[in-house]
Amino acid sequence: LNLFTDIAERSLRHDQIFGYPEGAPRWGGAIFREHVYEPDRPIADAAFADAAQTGALRFQVRIVWPDGSLRWIEARGKVTYDNQHQPVRMLGTVLDVTEQKRAEQAAVFLAGISEELASLETVGDIMQNVGAKIGAHFGIFACAFTEIDEATDTATVNYGWNAPGAPSLIGTYRLSEMAHEGFLREARAGKATVVPVAATDTRLNSERLAELGIGAYVNVPFLRDGEWRFQFAIHDSTARDWRDDEVALMRELTTRIWARLERARAEET
Repeated sequence: LNLFTDIAERSLRHDQIFGYPEGAPRWGGAIFREHVYEPDRPIADAAFADAAQTGALRFQVRIVWPDGSLRWIEARGKVTYDNQHQPVRMLGTVLDVTEQKRAEQAAVFLAGISEELASLETVGDIMQNVGAKIGAHFGIFACAFTEIDEATDTATVNYGWNAPGAPSLIGTYRLSEMAHEGFLREARAGKATVVPVAATDTRLNSERLAELGIGAYVNVPFLRDGEWRFQFAIHDSTARDWRDDEVALMRELTTRIWARLERARAEET
């Protein structure tokens, strides 16, 4: 069975789905399989084997783009048979469902975080347990929950999480030493600051961030009564292109976490 011989016949749309904007080799079953993320190949293999018997194919897997990034696709196909009812060809199509899958995963993740926040009682437990889940979801080395006091020019990280072996960010920092006016202005306006490359971002003190092992991060401020009072940030140790959906998820996490933290702090006093 020459699987996927006729998937879009090298159409530009199909090539783009697999990350080849200028065209790719003729698509057949072997080339298709090479693009499937290795842990997902058993899913594709089983679906193809079943389709040879049933005549219909539909499954979702992750594929690897030429740049090494992962995306989700949904493959759909229909098998044609010869006079002896032997499968000879599969006509099919491939859809990019990455955004849909990311939205589904974010919803599941947020639901799990909400359950975690409801079950934990102390601020310390909330920070460690929730922080670890956030770290695993984003694949980061640290996250920090910070209180801001512009009157004293301080940012105090009382709570945070860091991966094993990564430096802790707990401590008090001078705002004026960590960031320049551009960053501070964005935070006061409640705007998330997205930093793909900390070493070259002119809003920040890149040398100070390098000392802390921070190569990229996303910072979401939390305003109370119009004043910048808190912020939640996730940090990666190397440069990173943060996606829009990751930033949106960070905003939602910030709102939920700070609401729960304030209740926990009030209960502890």
